[in-house]
Amino acid sequence: MKRIEGRRREHIKQRDQDSKRLLQRNRNVQAVLESKQGVECKRRLKEIKAEMQQRIEEASRQRPDALADKGRPEEKDDGKSSTFITA
Repeated sequence: MKRIEGRRREHIKQRDQDSKRLLQRNRNVQAVLESKQGVECKRRLKEIKAEMQQRIEEASRQRPDALADKGRPEEKDDGKSSTFITA
């Protein structure tokens, strides 16, 4: 009976050690993935900012007043009124 109990305790102890090892491995994998994701996010954000800056510079070279009117189309007076009167 003592032999069975001893083996049982040893088996439980080994299972606990394996579980702890697996949990630590999972934490390590998660930390590596989060780190890679952070690096990729920073790199991509930098690329997006550079691309947006380039587009802004190109737009200002093509049409200098584009930034002043903030993209609003110019209003043309064609002689027709767009005022509506309702009763």
